[in-house]
Amino acid sequence: MVTRIARRPDNDFIRHLRESQGNSIEGWTCRCDVPGHGEFSTLVFDGDFGKIECPVCREEHRKAEERKKAREDFFNSLVKDNGVPADNVTATFDTFEIREDEGEQVKFEDGLALRAVKALYESIGSRDPYSAVRNVTLCGKTGNGKSFLGAALASAAKKDGKTVLYIQDSALLSQVLACGKGKGSEADQLRRRMEEYDIVIVDDADHERWHAAKCAFFADMVISRNSAMKGLLILTNRTYQEYVSAFGSAVESRLKRGKVISWIHGTDRRERQKKQEVPA
Repeated sequence: MVTRIARRPDNDFIRHLRESQGNSIEGWTCRCDVPGHGEFSTLVFDGDFGKIECPVCREEHRKAEERKKAREDFFNSLVKDNGVPADNVTATFDTFEIREDEGEQVKFEDGLALRAVKALYESIGSRDPYSAVRNVTLCGKTGNGKSFLGAALASAAKKDGKTVLYIQDSALLSQVLACGKGKGSEADQLRRRMEEYDIVIVDDADHERWHAAKCAFFADMVISRNSAMKGLLILTNRTYQEYVSAFGSAVESRLKRGKVISWIHGTDRRERQKKQEVPA
């Protein structure tokens, strides 16, 4: 809110405006009631004090709008350019909920999954062959938060200027089959394109959708990304043994060098949220 303090004496500039525009123009000293904003000088046209705006408030509002626009552009880019699901586009590590009220096992698994994905994020760009985490496999029930953590990883990496691909398992299969069952120059181009990303996140990985071409492609990707010291996050509703059954020992060996989290306890977070939103 703005409070009028005193009218300022006319000067040549105010008189010129009044004569050239043909309306009432007065100079006033006003004070913004927001702490720290203080007094300011302003022009009042035709006695309309309702349009007076504190310059500090105006600048803060402009900056807030710029931040809002930048945030919206970032989220839109995550979906359009990086493939992050729109329903998890605002996910961050800090907003991931550790379900402490569902028992120690649930709390432990939630914390384990969060730390594993954070470790993968912190290893982006590291050339340390021993302590860096190159891949993480999260195996767990629907609704445990796997996709949320995948989106949080994508967002954090993108903010750091890293290249990220978030891809659904079904979409990966479609791309491989479109390349002549994973063979030929188109398949080689797809492999090279996948290898360029700092982080690849494969969501909803399912052994029941296995196709020989996709298995071969995926195996090559795991091995090449591991050799290139680049990150890979696999999210699956299947058990680890179900998931790796389609691969050879070379792939399993490399996945085990990373972190494999069996995340099977706890209620569905979506159902949990619905219950919290029901009015008492």
